[in-house]
Amino acid sequence: MQDCFPPGEESARYTVLGDPTEACLGVVAEKAGINVAKQAELTPRLRELPFESRRKRMTTVHRLQRTIEGTRLIAYVKGAPKEIMKLSNTIRKNGTVTPMEEETRREIMEANDNYARQGLRVLAVAYRLLKKKIKFQQP
Repeated sequence: MQDCFPPGEESARYTVLGDPTEACLGVVAEKAGINVAKQAELTPRLRELPFESRRKRMTTVHRLQRTIEGTRLIAYVKGAPKEIMKLSNTIRKNGTVTPMEEETRREIMEANDNYARQGLRVLAVAYRLLKKKIKFQQP
C-alpha cells in the first residue's frame, strides 16, 4: 500500500511515497473520492498476478463480499491500453456501462498515442466479476 497525502499546510500538491506508478493510481483514486485504505478493508486482496512483459498487465483478485452462497470475487487489471482493450467488451463512462464500440477503441488509442508522443505513460484499468471458484493460495 502506498502512502498518499492530499494537499495541506505543508504542500499545495499531493505527496506520495513508494512506487511512482502505484502512487499515481492512489492519487487518482483519492481525487475520484475513493478512500484507498477503506477500499482495501472492504475488498481485501487475495491474490496477485505480477506484471510480466508477455502479458503486459498485472492482475489482483479481491474478495468483494461474503454471503451464505459463498464468496464473490473481483479481478482488477492494469496495463497497456491496447492489451486491456483486447480483453474488454464494455466500457464504464460516467457510471454507465455500455458496449465497447470500435469508434471508442479508436478514440482511446488516439489519445494514448498523443500522450505517448508527449513522453507520457498511459495505463488502462479494468475489472471483472469472477463467476467461477478459483483455487489459489493466500499470500
